[in-house]
Amino acid sequence: LPPPPLECSALWRELQDRGALRGVVGRGSFREAGTPAAYRELVTSLLDEGGWFHERSEVAGSARAIGSAVGASCRVGERALLEHCVVTGGAEVSAKCTLRRCVVAGDVTVPPGTALEDTLILPGGTSPLR
Repeated sequence: LPPPPLECSALWRELQDRGALRGVVGRGSFREAGTPAAYRELVTSLLDEGGWFHERSEVAGSARAIGSAVGASCRVGERALLEHCVVTGGAEVSAKCTLRRCVVAGDVTVPPGTALEDTLILPGGTSPLR
């Protein structure tokens, strides 16, 4: 077996010693989504330019979403613009926001008029999307 990823090494070795490491051979493609940037890229690559809105999301009629996903219990306000973004975990994007290539997740409200690109937006704050 290959050496384990650093963050899994303790668990990996224990499972290896017990003979409990398993794998699955599957057909089809696989894409890594282990970082917020990879997650955004994966989700948005599966969408058409019109995007996807969960049936329990609330998206204002004047909001625009280009290649973006809006999850359950999420809200997008009037005249907001989302370009290749993922909004999930009950997040709210307020009116007149412009977000490009962002992930908005959790119990967070993006203030009205905010303009951000390539940003991870969480309840604890923002950081560059990597």
